[in-house]
Amino acid sequence: MSCNPETQKNLDYLLKLNYKVREIQPVDMFPMTVHVEIVCLLEHIKSVEK
Repeated sequence: MSCNPETQKNLDYLLKLNYKVREIQPVDMFPMTVHVEIVCLLEHIKSVEK
């Protein structure tokens, strides 16, 4: 969960570690402001051994 889209850059790092984004959902927890939180559901993909 992040309230700052800039911190979502961490997703790039996680994607390199065999995670994939399953779903992204914006959540407006403070409707009287311009801020929107972002929730990402990630799934870890097991690597196949060769």
